[in-house]
Amino acid sequence: MKQPKPIERWYQCVAESDLSAIENMLAGDAVFQSPAVHAPQRGRAIVAKYLRAAMILFKNPTFRYVDEWFGDRSAVLEFELTVDDIYINGV
Repeated sequence: MKQPKPIERWYQCVAESDLSAIENMLAGDAVFQSPAVHAPQRGRAIVAKYLRAAMILFKNPTFRYVDEWFGDRSAVLEFELTVDDIYINGV
């Protein structure tokens, strides 16, 4: 399947560390789910905050995407990196 335009833009934002573009990429009803956060975070503004924080935290030379899945209105990007000698694999 061809990579959707929003995913291409996401990869561009990550490569350029363009934190300002994230919020405009998200739907108003975006939802962020993470095992590190006990409840789903709903809404464009709060989801953008979590994604900007992740981009800052994961900005290191070991970060890389390892797989991706797309739906009509969703995407999952699998990544891996090492922070302080701790291997992290996430989506």
